[in-house]
Amino acid sequence: IEEGTVSQVHLVFRLAPDGWTVEDPGSTNGSWLDGVRLEKAVPHRLGEGGRLQAAQVLFTFASSSGLWRRLEAEALRH
Repeated sequence: IEEGTVSQVHLVFRLAPDGWTVEDPGSTNGSWLDGVRLEKAVPHRLGEGGRLQAAQVLFTFASSSGLWRRLEAEALRH
C-alpha cells in the first residue's frame, strides 16, 4: 500500500491452526485491532469483521469463507 504513513512492513499476517493472526513488527506509526493498539511483535487473533488500522489506513478482515458469504449476500440483493 503506497501511503506515506504506512511502513514498508507494517503488519504481518499468519495462518495458525486455529485461524489468522496479525502482528505489528515495529511500525513507525502504529497499528490497532478493534481500537486497541497492537504491541510490537505480539500476535493477535483476527476475527471475522475485525477492524484493522495501519497508521491512517483502515481495513476490515474477512476470511475467504466470510468474504464469499458477503459476496453471495450482495449478489442476492441485486
